[in-house]
Amino acid sequence: MTPEQEAAINVVRNAYEMNFHEHKSGPKSLFWNDRATQYLRFEQILQGLRPFIGAGASIHDLGSGLCDFYDFLHTQGLASVIDYSGTELVEDMNVAARKCFPHLKLESRNFLDNVTAGEYDFCIASGTFNLHGGIAEPAWRALCMQLIETMFERSRRGIAFNMLSSYRTRSDASLCYFDPREMFDFLTRRLSRFVTVDTSSPLFEVTYTVMKQDFMSNHYEQPEFRKYFGNPSPSTR
Repeated sequence: MTPEQEAAINVVRNAYEMNFHEHKSGPKSLFWNDRATQYLRFEQILQGLRPFIGAGASIHDLGSGLCDFYDFLHTQGLASVIDYSGTELVEDMNVAARKCFPHLKLESRNFLDNVTAGEYDFCIASGTFNLHGGIAEPAWRALCMQLIETMFERSRRGIAFNMLSSYRTRSDASLCYFDPREMFDFLTRRLSRFVTVDTSSPLFEVTYTVMKQDFMSNHYEQPEFRKYFGNPSPSTR
């Protein structure tokens, strides 16, 4: 990680830390407007992963905040069958989250730090890429792309995350908007061809799901699918 990236991460950490101390709890302490839209984002993320989860799957939440995604999993009846963990830059948020969920593994770390690297079935991020904290836009975009690549490297099955869309009717100078066309191109060229782009919610956001080819090859193990993974069976060529 470069000194510029470390400085950018510190700027964002300070912004979230100040906001958390101001609001203490609830969606606004995490820069969310309300619980309804926060949970809708979670629904979109889970929708892309649900066909591939299975009992015992591990999900790592990048920017876990107060572990609201874990709380959401409770509402879906999945908290007991998923191994949830999180990374949060703001240690005070982890302290608060541990009071509610003392059994969870939560880390205060820079996810780009290879020293503390872990591996998970899925990595997710909700809202993590929205607030640039005053960092120059090109630098923030580059950092977001590196984080996405790192999420993918550390996942065994795939990743899911959301971003604000450049197709919008309003703008906020404190937020960063991404062109879905450019993101699809980036994801398919750099990570995997197994990409889902979901713009079906009323929010001006896009949810991306990116699955690993090896996992998808095993998931679609029938002979009829072999030719799509570079290993066709004689009967399906």
